[in-house]
Amino acid sequence: MLYYLSKEERDQLMMSLTESQRAFLNERIKRGKRTAFARVMAREKGIAITEEMSAEEIEFHLEDWILSEFIDAGSGYKTLDEPLMCECGKLLRYQYVVFNKHTGEVKKFGIVHFEEHMGFPPHIIKAIVDDFEAIDYELDDILTKVRNGWQLNLDLPDGFILGEDNIHFISMRLPLLDSQLDRLRRQVRQYYTKQKRQLLNEKKDPAYHVISRAKELKELENTLNEAFYASISQIDDRFVTLVNTLIHPGTISAEKISVTLTERYGYSSRIRRGHYEVYNNVVVYLDSLVEQGRGIVIKKSPSDVVYKFS
Repeated sequence: MLYYLSKEERDQLMMSLTESQRAFLNERIKRGKRTAFARVMAREKGIAITEEMSAEEIEFHLEDWILSEFIDAGSGYKTLDEPLMCECGKLLRYQYVVFNKHTGEVKKFGIVHFEEHMGFPPHIIKAIVDDFEAIDYELDDILTKVRNGWQLNLDLPDGFILGEDNIHFISMRLPLLDSQLDRLRRQVRQYYTKQKRQLLNEKKDPAYHVISRAKELKELENTLNEAFYASISQIDDRFVTLVNTLIHPGTISAEKISVTLTERYGYSSRIRRGHYEVYNNVVVYLDSLVEQGRGIVIKKSPSDVVYKFS
């Protein structure tokens, strides 16, 4: 869909933007027209170019005319101390500056005198003017969406990476062009299709079910570990003193120590996963002694941990 704004509407909407947004859009227009001019000149001379090539990359292969500058003097162009002028002497708001790399000649003019001052064949002028107008319509597209309070109503899947051009617009809090939206929707559909195809291929592989089950078991293990450490109360001086008195040379059962602490020294009789609540504290403390080299683990099972201290 094309959006056409009058010069007055365009100026008014541009003034409603922040300074950084205006600078971003103005620079985009300049680069867009510079690139469009270079592309037309390259195609006319049979120079092979790609869509990804920048204006500078294309201009490197050109030997004569390039568009060196596009200037918008603003709505007050008639009152400037140094107004923009065409080669014919006409006052300009929009001035195109072209430079001949071979001769060093510079020409300045408005869009209506492009053909007269450049001497290009009509088909080249038409191609250049059409591309320039398309860039102007893109600006109208953006500004119209700004006026209408546009928002990006598109759910992006996890892991989807936005293109650099889209990121620039979004970071500047500016609407995306219709062409950008169409491309983005197409990329999202392709992403979903690729993910679905990848999942189907994985499910056909016998290893998928083994890996899937391993992931489930790993998640369960992490959950149990979190619950285990969450149940550990603070190991205070009284606890350390009591456990140290219950440790003697030979084998020591963490389960037996937890029973003694609960039934003789008043620790909570609440049961967690088949043990008195203090059992987790006992295992953690005795493991710390093992790490210090003061003992070893003889046997470890869900029902008990047996240590040996010398």
